[in-house]
Amino acid sequence: MALAYFKLAIIAAGIDYRRRMSEQAEGKDTAAESVPDVVAPLIARGLAEIAKKSG
Repeated sequence: MALAYFKLAIIAAGIDYRRRMSEQAEGKDTAAESVPDVVAPLIARGLAEIAKKSG
């Protein structure tokens, strides 16, 4: 299950990266504030799953 959380975090970060590149190409310069809100909890859940299995 931990791997699934990590994969989702990477997918979310990739989607945001492409969105930011698209906005930059269109002349919009917006900061990606929502990605840490999505990625950080997924990574934390993945780490919690690993800790549960090892301890």
